[in-house]
This record gives sequence, C-alpha cells and structure tokens, in this order.
Amino acid sequence: MVNLAQLVVDIEVNPHDESPEVLQTINMEVVQPGSSGGRIASLDGFIISRARCGDAFYSILDEESDEMHRFSVALFDKYGKVKSHIVSEGFRSGTRCWGRELNVGKIIYVVDVTVHKNQRQGIGSFVLKKLFESKYVQEKDIVISWPVSRDASNETLIAFFRKNGFRRIGRTNFLGYSPNPNHPSRRILPENDVESLEDRFPDSGTPTISPIELLARGPDAIHEERRKKYPLHYVIVDQNTPDITAVIQSFYDKDHASIHVPDDRGFLPVFVAARASNIYALNKLIEIGVAEDLNSTDNIEGVTPVDGVLDSMQSTREFCEAMLGTWPGNSETDMKIVRILKTAMKLPADGDNQLPFGCTCGQCSGGWLSPRMRFTLRVQAAFYKDTLPMDLDRFTRGEALDASEEMIGCCTTDYLPPALQRNMFKSFYMGFTTIFEVICKIMKKDTQIPKLQDMQNDAVFEWGTSFYFSKGGRVEYALDAVTAIAKEQSRLGDGTFYETFGDDEDFIRLPECTNDDEFEMVRVMLGLNPRESWGPYYL
Repeated sequence: MVNLAQLVVDIEVNPHDESPEVLQTINMEVVQPGSSGGRIASLDGFIISRARCGDAFYSILDEESDEMHRFSVALFDKYGKVKSHIVSEGFRSGTRCWGRELNVGKIIYVVDVTVHKNQRQGIGSFVLKKLFESKYVQEKDIVISWPVSRDASNETLIAFFRKNGFRRIGRTNFLGYSPNPNHPSRRILPENDVESLEDRFPDSGTPTISPIELLARGPDAIHEERRKKYPLHYVIVDQNTPDITAVIQSFYDKDHASIHVPDDRGFLPVFVAARASNIYALNKLIEIGVAEDLNSTDNIEGVTPVDGVLDSMQSTREFCEAMLGTWPGNSETDMKIVRILKTAMKLPADGDNQLPFGCTCGQCSGGWLSPRMRFTLRVQAAFYKDTLPMDLDRFTRGEALDASEEMIGCCTTDYLPPALQRNMFKSFYMGFTTIFEVICKIMKKDTQIPKLQDMQNDAVFEWGTSFYFSKGGRVEYALDAVTAIAKEQSRLGDGTFYETFGDDEDFIRLPECTNDDEFEMVRVMLGLNPRESWGPYYL
C-alpha cells in the first residue's frame, strides 16, 4: 500500500512554444522516494490566460490540438467568453451550476491524468488535489477536463472526476472544477449531475448491420441502411424543390405519425428541413401541423429547430472567420428560415432585419457598424487629425526623410508600405494627415453607412491630397491605421480606450452590441481586403 504522505510531487510550468502569452504547459510528476520504478503518476495540461488572447481564442487553441479546438468551440466564443446557452435558462445549461464566473480568471485544462502503477490507491485523486493546492490554481480560476481515455471506460473516468469535485458544464462533454468552496457546483452531488447530450443518444451512428455484411456490401452500406430506416429525412435533404411538398403529403397520407418520427439522433423531419434550408419542406410540414415539434429539444444537440439553425449560422461564421479570415454575413435563406420558424412559433421577429451581421442593438449602420464602434473609430481618427500636424516642423521643404527612423505620426506611418516610409516629403505627410480628417467627418455622420468609395471621393477634393495620391498613397493606409490601432487599444488589447472613454457620457449612452468588438468584420466592410497584406510594416 502506497503511503500518499511520502510521495513527492514535481510541477513544471513553461511558456508554450507558439503562443507563450496565452498558453503555458503544466506537467506534474509523482515519484515515491526510494522506489526504483520511476514516476508512479503524471498530469499534463495547459494554463490558458484568456485576457491576453483578444479575439484569437479559437485560432490559438485550434493550432494546439483537435481536443483543444473542440473544447474552445463547445464552451466559449472567439473572445474566450462562455457561450450564452451554457449559463442561460434552458435545457442545454444542465444543472445551471455554472454562470458568468466562467469568464473570470484563468483556465487550467487537464489533458491527461495517468496512474502508471499502484492503481486504485487514491493516487489519481492525490494528483488532482496537489494541482488544486498549487499556486497555479487560484479561487477565481476554473479547472476543466474532457474525461475520455483509451485505457479506461468513459463512465469510470467521469466517476473519478466527479469524486474529485468536477461537475458537468452545461450538457457538454466537459467537466469543470471551481476552487471556490462556495461555488454552486460544490452543492451538486455526483449522482445528481446531468449526462451530456451525446450520452442521451448512445446508439447514434452505431451500425445496424453486422461486420460481415458491412465487409461484403462496402462502406456505403451504413448510409443505405439509414436511408431505408429514415426515408422522409433523406428525401427532405435530397429534394429541395417544390416537388417535395407532394412527397411529404404522400408520407402523411400513408401514416400521419410519419412526420413526427425522429431519427437515431432525435432529429425530427421539421428539424431536418430547417437545417437543410429546405423552405418548401419546412412550409409544408408547418402547414400540415408540427407545432409541438417546433419546441422539441429531445435531440443530440438539445435544441429546437430555430435554435439549431441559429447555431448552424454561428458555426458557419466561426469557420469562415477562422479559415477564410472573413465572414460574408448570414445567408438570406437562413434568415428566411428563422423568420418562418419564429412566425410559426408565434415568437417576436424584432431585429431580424439586423441578423445578416449579428447586430444585437438594432442600431448598427448596415447591420454591422455599431454606434460604439463608430464612436471608437471617430475619436481615433480625430486624435490623429489633431496630433499628426504637430510633426510637420520635422520636415525640411524639398527634402525627404525616413519616417521609420524619425518616429513621426504617432505610429500611423508604420501602416504605410516601406517604400513610402523611407522617402517621405512634407506634402505627402500633409496629404496622409488629411485622410484622417476625411475618415473622422464620415464617422460623424451617424446615419451614413461608411464606404471606402465615399472616403476616396471626399479625399480627392481635400486640399493637399493630390501629391499623396500621386506618390502611391491610398485611403486604405489611414483606414488600416485607425482600425488596427483602435483594436490594440480596445478591451481586446491593452484596454486604454476604455480607460479614457469608459465614463464618457457620449459613449456610455450608446447601446451595447455584440458588434462593438468586431474589428475584423468592420475592417472588411469598410473596404480593407483581407487577402491583401496590411500594416504595420516594421522596418
């Protein structure tokens, strides 16, 4: 029997090779003095400092591993803030023992706990206890793990973590531990914790044919069997034409219950129609009568059809932003599906006109430029309009200077291509300064949707810009500087903007919106092509 009091624990924390500001690796080893067998237990994981990730939470964790990617998108948004359905009232929030405190502190993610020998003597629990007691886990932090293993059953592993104070976060696969002894999760008994959404459908995706038959018929056999078992589901996906209405009617005429039969994942025909963007099928099902089905959450995702579409829209956005660098907005078809479902459910459709770009305040210009974002960009441009002229006396008439060496322009000249920085005349600098004035004027017009073409047209008629444009200057260079530096000073960066304007009456009276921090989307909508390489160009 191992004497736990005699075990020696070594904890090593190191900066991550690729993302040292956000990630640290944490490794624990447990050895027994005097034993020749080496380590008897180990723990591996990460310490995640979300405050330093800005809007790159997804991309940073995606580069680390598939497990970290799944963890990030299951629980948090791209800023590292907990997703609303995890903490709001509803089926997917589970026991609702977790709340917005998940946004505070660091995340200690446990990838693996292994007892290499002397199992079933409390060594695994001992390792976790030592982690909790270490200086690396503070009261406001959260310890999270995904209990899966090749060496033990998932049920055994989940029981192990629950025994050590972990409770399920919402109905996801992830369990969390709060060091705070008064946290609501501490009051949930292990047997009262909820199962995950996937656990509710254990046979989902399980082949219904024997291995021998699968070998004989080939890999398409499973798909063929599912098509036979759920014919209405598949025809809804396959036939997105007006003819689908007659097909659905024929199913209904033969068996009224057919339009209410779920597949092995719990998805009802109306859910499939909505998710497949089949408006013809959706309208027909609603016409026949699927009122109760519209409110059903009894599926592997735990969502109603309308929430399923909204989730799909959000997933598409996350994918586009992560993989393509830009998001074109929600499709008109998806938005129409949402309106149809809300109307059928007798839910208010207020604000749906803002849905293309995710506005939640109802006042975004074009659905994408929030009042607070407009304010931010306006004061940023105004600051440069007023301060850049102070460096004009650094120039000698008729002589060029190297802006990269002279440190002029409050860092804005870093957003000019190197060739323009190295050979800058006073007239060019004056024209560059004028562009900020143009941006400021357009941002002051609250009812105007700012467009690059409008800025270019206005700039051409401003005094002093002709030389700037003739030498290769572009409106985009100033726009790049304004938006990029504004992001650096936002709450995604060093927070200096909120230190300055957080109590400003003109700012705080403006409504908050989910688009307040969408700098990358705003840059694209203003005309900065994401496929081009922009500044800063550090020489």
